[in-house]
Amino acid sequence: MRCQVFISGGGVAGLTLGLILAREGIDTVVAERSPGGGLMYKGELLQPKSLKILDNLGLLGHLRRESFTVRTIRMQEQPVDPPPDGEPRRSSRDIVFDYGKLASPYDYALMHPHEELKQLLLDEAQALPSFRWIQPGSFTGLNRDADGRAVSATVDTPDGPLTVTADLFVGAEGRVSRMREEMNTVAKRTDYNHHFLTVSFGRPDTLDEATIISQGSRFLGLFPLPDQQVRTVFLIKPEEFKQMRREGLERFYREYREMRPDLEGYVDEIQRWKDIQLMIPFRHNANRYIRHNIAIMGDAAHNVHPMAGEGMNMAIQDADILGHLISWSYREQRDIEDSLPWYERVRRQRAQFISELSHLSALAYSFDQDVVRRARSHVLKRIEQSDYLHFKYMLNISGLGEWPENLFDRFRQLGVLPGGSSLSKAERLARRFREEEDYPWLSKVGSLAAPGTMNGGEKDA
Repeated sequence: MRCQVFISGGGVAGLTLGLILAREGIDTVVAERSPGGGLMYKGELLQPKSLKILDNLGLLGHLRRESFTVRTIRMQEQPVDPPPDGEPRRSSRDIVFDYGKLASPYDYALMHPHEELKQLLLDEAQALPSFRWIQPGSFTGLNRDADGRAVSATVDTPDGPLTVTADLFVGAEGRVSRMREEMNTVAKRTDYNHHFLTVSFGRPDTLDEATIISQGSRFLGLFPLPDQQVRTVFLIKPEEFKQMRREGLERFYREYREMRPDLEGYVDEIQRWKDIQLMIPFRHNANRYIRHNIAIMGDAAHNVHPMAGEGMNMAIQDADILGHLISWSYREQRDIEDSLPWYERVRRQRAQFISELSHLSALAYSFDQDVVRRARSHVLKRIEQSDYLHFKYMLNISGLGEWPENLFDRFRQLGVLPGGSSLSKAERLARRFREEEDYPWLSKVGSLAAPGTMNGGEKDA
């Protein structure tokens, strides 16, 4: 089989890239080893930058009709110990982060079922003559020429091995990536001192806002889905899972009800432990995303802690940059191997930035000492109350732009300095990535930009 681009992995990353390329008439083959929808939980929170990309693909109208719109994320710090007899229970301290700080358009996020998003992308791609789908098809290795460049991929199918020749080979298989191995790429792993349990079930009418509840060492994330469902993420210590299994599902129900009483009668819908997935968070960022005519994207290139809900969004953003670069290379009749460094230059630094943000968020909930809880609550409240800090935080998690924190911001978060000046809508929009930052090859043809210049440098308020 001959094509122009071969993609190993038919998740959201691979399908988004496949759709972008097929829309440009580029002959694309996507091989997905799983025979059907996977059981492992994948992200469902679509951040604003991903919405912009999906809007450009003509899919946002459909997604908005079939999703839960997230305008705010409420952080609740609940008291740890019950009050002494006769004393009222101390109320929780609420901190609200608002996507509206970003200014329209794309001043919201969406919660959308992962498998439904994959199916939408697949249906759109399969309607195009330049897209071919192999499922199940497991990529097992590359065949190379004398210079080490990939010539063809071998794919195991139910009918036997299939050889696919292509100009470019892309790995989008996820955390365990055969394509990454073929590139001899190093991805150093960082582990954490906690695990997560995640499951979806029906939600009460009172749960109409994305909410993160913390109570001592406990953390419960509640993210409404369409069809009156809620995706839940519950933080536990690694040794707790076996203990909870021994005590039975009633222990699981109790943990949820204690933190959110109106879940009684809803969390009890879960009748089997196998419906609850154990997530073991870690992060990595590969030391290279390209080698010759091979590229990796999504979790194959970078995996982040799930605290900020960025993994799927980073994959969509990879696909957007890589897809536009490949399409431009064919239109301009440029050698793809010469063009690929643009992809790594744009995406690797941005992925590292988001990885650090997610890592810091994880650390804030990794320790249950009282001094850590108080510091976390204080800093989050300061960010909420400062229009400048609030916008900066939302911009960074949205993917629409990148505005790193500096020493002065740390002082603002601690209350040593004032919170900073408010920003106009024009100033907020000016902070978003410009076209020449997303697609720099359009304006800098012939040479790569110097490291550190892709995002215009620091522009402090």
